[in-house]
Amino acid sequence: PTPVPTATLSPTQTPVPTHTLLNLVIFLHGIGLAGDNTAPGSNGNMGPLHPQRSVTLTLFDSQNKQVAKIQGLVTFDGAHGDFTGGVDLGGNIPTGSYTAKVSIPSYLTHTITGVLSLISGQTLSAPSFSLVAGDINNDNQLSILDYNILLNCYSDFSPAISCTPQQKQQADITDDGSVNGYD
Repeated sequence: PTPVPTATLSPTQTPVPTHTLLNLVIFLHGIGLAGDNTAPGSNGNMGPLHPQRSVTLTLFDSQNKQVAKIQGLVTFDGAHGDFTGGVDLGGNIPTGSYTAKVSIPSYLTHTITGVLSLISGQTLSAPSFSLVAGDINNDNQLSILDYNILLNCYSDFSPAISCTPQQKQQADITDDGSVNGYD
């Protein structure tokens, strides 16, 4: 008989991650368990119409120079009343200390508390935080301009005065499909 060679297994190395990830837990005022400025942690809409949100993360180095502006997604977690997700920072962010700002349309931009010590190729979880709702025109200010859009879209007892579909969606702070007293 002719000997039949048998396959030999050689050990393989665990692949080293090449991308740095930042996990986020965000409470959006008016939705879930975020509450609002006067009653943080109170109940809001637990069934948002838009359970997935685009988030923009802007990263700054120790010299306060912007080094990245990255898009990611967060998804509503009904069990915890928050939005969670990870932002892939890619493979070009070197190990170091950074500050970060997070923005979601219709909310004020938030600077994450403290310094993020990122290690290239690893995952870091940022401390949870809340975003303040009401920036309807997305200029990163709460002003009379936002209030006027909210009033023009308000339709609790009568039809809206003057409101485009985009303005209605932005003025619907509780994301329940209506612009009313809850907003």
